Amino acid sequence: MLRYPIGIQSFSEIRKGGYVYVDKTAILYRLVNQYKYVFLSRPRRFGKSLLLSTIECYFKGLHDLFVGLKLDELEHEWKEYPVLRIDLNMGDYTSVEALRRHLSSILSKFERIYGADVTDTTPSERLAGILSRAHAGSGRQAVVLIDEYDKPLLNNIDGEETLRNGLRAELKSFYSVLKSCDEDIKFAMLTGVSRFSHVSIFSDVNNLVDISLDNDYSAICGITDEELDSDFAEVLPNLGAQTGLSSSEARRMLKLHYDGYRFSPRGVSVYNPYSVLRTFAGGSFGYYWSQTGTPSFFVKLLKAQQVDLSSIDDEMYADETDLTDIDNLERNVVGLMFQTGYLTIKGYDSVSELYTLSLPNDEVRKAFLKFLSRSYYPQASTRFGGITLKTISAALQAGDVDEMMRLMQALIASIPCETRDERMLELHYRNMFYLVFSLCGHRVQVERPVLHGRIDVVIETPKRVYLIELKRGDNLEEAVRQFHDRDYRAAYAGDSRATVQIAATINDATHNIARWQVLE
Repeated sequence: MLRYPIGIQSFSEIRKGGYVYVDKTAILYRLVNQYKYVFLSRPRRFGKSLLLSTIECYFKGLHDLFVGLKLDELEHEWKEYPVLRIDLNMGDYTSVEALRRHLSSILSKFERIYGADVTDTTPSERLAGILSRAHAGSGRQAVVLIDEYDKPLLNNIDGEETLRNGLRAELKSFYSVLKSCDEDIKFAMLTGVSRFSHVSIFSDVNNLVDISLDNDYSAICGITDEELDSDFAEVLPNLGAQTGLSSSEARRMLKLHYDGYRFSPRGVSVYNPYSVLRTFAGGSFGYYWSQTGTPSFFVKLLKAQQVDLSSIDDEMYADETDLTDIDNLERNVVGLMFQTGYLTIKGYDSVSELYTLSLPNDEVRKAFLKFLSRSYYPQASTRFGGITLKTISAALQAGDVDEMMRLMQALIASIPCETRDERMLELHYRNMFYLVFSLCGHRVQVERPVLHGRIDVVIETPKRVYLIELKRGDNLEEAVRQFHDRDYRAAYAGDSRATVQIAATINDATHNIARWQVLE
């Protein structure tokens, strides 16, 4: 029976404890022999810390841990180097002084090993001194591994600008040591979620190689199809039995839920490793990755930019700067969503030099929609997650339009409308209909373009396609006439499912559905 290293980020503990380990050591070996300074951006829970732990064990010469792995066949010398592992994942970053204290605590551990110089007072001076003494004392250059280098900035991404600038300046000074102490460094790698170019590591250390979008290293974190089938072959049939599915159907569900992450234009697609391990350990499909936290500042950005939530299901486009630099956060929500794992690369056009992005899989889509619904409409959160959505979905499946619309009225009545701005009202209605019907588990399109116009809302179920035309005010006849004049049904003439046309009005005083009519 396999042991799953859920939450374990130590390579040594995984290997000594007999946990399953997806062998990435051949990629690791190529990386450390190809580059000296490396940066890797990946979403949280994708194995960045485990990757650095593996590199740490390699440079410490811990050969026994690699027996049976691919690197054991590639490395023949197994030299030991001084390794400085700096983890910024945990720490108090509520002030610049708190950041300094955290860095000081980390550096003190290395000073106990390599000695200290009382004349070194700042974190950057102390780091430079440690590197110099480690090199001189061992006769070998040091290895520097910095985990979650951007955590102080991410923790304050929606905080005071003065604090953000102070944290940036402190990190700029600290990371600049990696350039000034080049002769003392054998290899250096930084990992994080996002790339902030104003931090010195990307402006001053100009020989740093960002492999985040590199095709050759697209699978350095995550699980590929090949790895899933080889490393988990003995448990795939068990997952089917536990979930009441055939082995092939369980395999398909794994792909649908957790695959789809692509971090370079021609790179391989990978599964979220955390969610896959949790699924095998628990024997059920769930929203495991999203349960570890969705950034609350997303909602602030989406609202500030007046984002139409229905566009989240559409393909989005961005250039390389958008994907690799989020200093201009207020203007780059797409880049932030990519770097944090809510969007992934689906294609690249070399002519326009634009990347095509979309949601990676069902886990991200459904969990993100639930998060948005509760954040946009907290007063209706219980209904969004409970019986109201189930009954609306049941009515849709049964083709009971009157019941579905009455339930929508009840749900909308619990959602206050806080705007009177005409444009924002239209966005409010679109976002509301999109979230409700998407959370019912159906494909939803808002403002769907067809030959003679745009259909306000399209909801697709296995047996029916619902076309909804909404009119503000009390003019139901106008909505009915629009169906006749623009022949929306023609767009689905080749669809075997029944097409149901619904004309409806929304009262601007109550901000709710007032009347509706099903067209024959």
